[in-house]
Amino acid sequence: MKGLKYDYVLKEKDRVQELIDVNYKRERETYSKMFDSRTSVSDTIKNLAPNIPLHDQSAEDKALQRDLEEID
Repeated sequence: MKGLKYDYVLKEKDRVQELIDVNYKRERETYSKMFDSRTSVSDTIKNLAPNIPLHDQSAEDKALQRDLEEID
């Protein structure tokens, strides 16, 4: 009787792992389409919000800009 429970647990573990793998693959495909590998993070943000003036930034915005430049 103990073997049947163990087999069930192993099958369930395999089923859950398969669901995780499918979800991981789906996420990779989705996010890979969001960014072009040749484009930096800052360029992507600038392209998404081109009308935001860069000269009238708050201290937080300036800190974010510095952080983005460090990432590039």
